[in-house]
Amino acid sequence: MRHVALLVLVLFAAGCTREQNRWTPGTTGKGLTVVVAPVSAPALATPWPTGPMELSYTAAGRIDLFGKGLDGFVGETLPPADAPAWNAPVAEAASATVVVLIRLDPPKRNAIATGSQVVVEGTVRVLDPQGREEFSRLIRGIADEVDRPKLIGPSHTPLAEACTAAAADAASQTVDYLKARGTRPVTPPSITVTLASTPTNADVLVDGHLKGTTPCTVQLPTGKTSVLRLERQGHRPWERSLTPTEPLSLTPALEAVP
Repeated sequence: MRHVALLVLVLFAAGCTREQNRWTPGTTGKGLTVVVAPVSAPALATPWPTGPMELSYTAAGRIDLFGKGLDGFVGETLPPADAPAWNAPVAEAASATVVVLIRLDPPKRNAIATGSQVVVEGTVRVLDPQGREEFSRLIRGIADEVDRPKLIGPSHTPLAEACTAAAADAASQTVDYLKARGTRPVTPPSITVTLASTPTNADVLVDGHLKGTTPCTVQLPTGKTSVLRLERQGHRPWERSLTPTEPLSLTPALEAVP
């Protein structure tokens, strides 16, 4: 009966922790809002299907626990860490201070004197809300391959323990980076300007250099004045001097030449 009560207590505590660290898009914490996207770990698909999400909560919980001024959350509905969507801003993550992406590679096995070890390596990346990478490091987790007769279930295998250690490593490196970074958001070196025009297919020039045709996006240096010019045959050029401090969206109407 004592063991049953202890198990119930552990499960209750785990549920409370998960509820505390579950993130709702649009919300922010009291400190820096650090949102962990679902961990990418293809090797766990069969042996531990719930593993990637559990690892996400492991990382968020450690960030929350060991990061003073950091609030660790898990964005369950965000794209997985290896999704191509992270190559651009993800609107759902806009209210986060940073997003943490953890990718785990397939496991390796090392022979040691007493048997063997499971080694899981991968990467942790920290992105700002605009999808720009602030930080990237290699991570690693190791577990001895030994029988654990008293521990059963997919979360207690050597593979799961190595993955958990790698997720903890990702959290520790993220905390160290954010402590050194400070509580203020990092000023990005450039600002994204989204451009459309009426009509479309206008040439976009920044300080006299062709950057593309509308619709498109261009990067302008933060806090520095740039000359943005749109040109299209049969229309008068449109030109503005911009000193961006935050992302912009512009849709100029080009005047037709009589």
